[in-house]
Amino acid sequence: MRVLVTGATGFVGQHVCQVLSTAGHSIMGTTRESDKLSRYPGSDMCTYRMGEPLPEAVAEFEPDALAHLAWEGIPDFGRERCLKNQSDQESFFGSILMMPTLRRVVVAGTCREYGDLIGRSPGTVEVSPGDEFGRAKDALHRMLRLACGESQVDLTWFRIFYVYGPGQRRESLIPSLLHQLGSGQVPRIKNPDDAHDFVYVGDVATAFRLAVESTGGPEVADLGSGDLHQVQEVLE
Repeated sequence: MRVLVTGATGFVGQHVCQVLSTAGHSIMGTTRESDKLSRYPGSDMCTYRMGEPLPEAVAEFEPDALAHLAWEGIPDFGRERCLKNQSDQESFFGSILMMPTLRRVVVAGTCREYGDLIGRSPGTVEVSPGDEFGRAKDALHRMLRLACGESQVDLTWFRIFYVYGPGQRRESLIPSLLHQLGSGQVPRIKNPDDAHDFVYVGDVATAFRLAVESTGGPEVADLGSGDLHQVQEVLE
C-alpha cells in the first residue's frame, strides 16, 4: 500500500514509518522542519505544515492510506496552540479526504480525551476532556467521523496512553529519569504517586501498521498496556 505519514520525523512517527516500510509498504512522510529531510536520504519525505495547501508531491504519491501523527508545538498544550492545531488539521483533512485514492485514515488521538478517567476502556466510554489538548483532539475526532463518513473513507482513531521509548524528548518522564540516573544524580520527581498506563512506542507503531492494513475493526481503540504503574515504581 501507499501510506502517507504526517509527523513522520516525530517521536512516534519515526517508528511508524520504520514498521510500515519493513512490512513492505511504500511510504511518503511529511515534516514541518526542512532541516530534517537530509536525515532520511532513502525515504520519500516532503516539507509540509498543517493548514497549508497540500504539496504537489503528496498528490503525485496518490496515497491509499493515511497515518496521521502530526501535532505542532509539543509540549505546549495551551489553548492558543491547541486551537491553531485543530483549525489547521481540519483544513488538512478537508483537502486530503478529497483525494480519490484514499481509502483508510488512522489518527493519533490521546487518552486526555477521557479527562480524569485512567486506564484503558473499550473505546465506547463517553469522553469528557479536562484540558485544551483533550478538547481539541475530541473536536477533531467528531469532525473527522462525519467527514470520513461522507467521503466513504474508513477511520480508526487511537486514544494513545503514556508512550515511551527510543527517540523521545529528554524532558519526558522516562528519558529524564534515565538521564539523571546515568549522570549519577538522584532523580527528582514531582508526583511519585501518580499512576500511568505506559505503552512502548514499538507497540504503538505496530498498532498503526495493523490498522492501516485492516479492512474493519472498531472506529475507536485505546493503545495502552492495560496496567497502571506509579512513577515511583518506574523509577525503582
